[in-house]
Amino acid sequence: MKHYCLHCGAELEEERIVCPKCFSCLYLEMLDSKLFTSAAGVLTARQLELNTQWMKYKCGINGSAGHGFAAEDGNAMSDILKGHNVEFSGKDNSMNGPDRIVDGIKIQSKYCINAKKTVNAAFDSATGVYQYEGQVLEVPKDQYADALLEMEKKILAGKVPDYSDPKDATKIVQCGDYTYKQAVNLTKAGNIDSLVFDAKTHTITAFSAFGISFAIKLCLLMMSCRNIEEVKDSVKLSFLSGLQNGTITLSSGIMTSQLLKTVFGRNFAATTQRIVNHAVDNAYQCELGKKIVHGLAKNILRKDIYGCTAKNAAKKYTKNFF
Repeated sequence: MKHYCLHCGAELEEERIVCPKCFSCLYLEMLDSKLFTSAAGVLTARQLELNTQWMKYKCGINGSAGHGFAAEDGNAMSDILKGHNVEFSGKDNSMNGPDRIVDGIKIQSKYCINAKKTVNAAFDSATGVYQYEGQVLEVPKDQYADALLEMEKKILAGKVPDYSDPKDATKIVQCGDYTYKQAVNLTKAGNIDSLVFDAKTHTITAFSAFGISFAIKLCLLMMSCRNIEEVKDSVKLSFLSGLQNGTITLSSGIMTSQLLKTVFGRNFAATTQRIVNHAVDNAYQCELGKKIVHGLAKNILRKDIYGCTAKNAAKKYTKNFF
């Protein structure tokens, strides 16, 4: 049965899928769109999971909760964009472990309402001794000068192991890239600090989406190229396609992050989490469900895991997918 090219209207023979006139292929273009849509969705979800702790952004009365995690994410993202090697070591919530490791330096981030409380948060409440030995204390940008004075007092009081000179406070205290107020703003939607941070976060995703879209489009177009001029045109079209899809990914990523910082977004995420938890727990009750969960967890973590660990991995992946 004959059919027609949707681009130029040329009549095509029954088995022909590439138009001999304009060399377009509807099937390849559909494949291109589906591949990019799937890849962009996975990238956005993975970016939120890896580089932010958005589920902990629960800003209470006067910003009493959540902004500490936001400060960790904001300062870590700043380090990444500056070209530093950042290891997110604090998301396992290990006792007295660093929040992140930057170029081999262990960093503990504390963001409280004033410098005294910020510094005191790094000392054991029972013994009064600095509890993050070998780690640099990162403090809000607007509290840095006062935090140095507070740390000098702690050193003079003998509360910081291996330090006796008050001038060494500069070796322990590090100035963060965000003020306390900015950290609180990061947990909320609709303000400049929050929008800029989300833009920085999803710029990485956008570059990845650009590369994926460019590669897919170029491969598909090269299949119908007949000469060097058509190859050049294919590269140009692929670049424009990548630019378009990267821009879409950036804007959609920002909107998603902003939505998740609203009451509706958090409630939606919490509801989704409960549904996923219930579904995975029920599926795990039968042998087939166990095999599916174990297989999914193995593909995610690249190793054989079972029981609660496998269920948690499956829940996290499924939650991100939705």
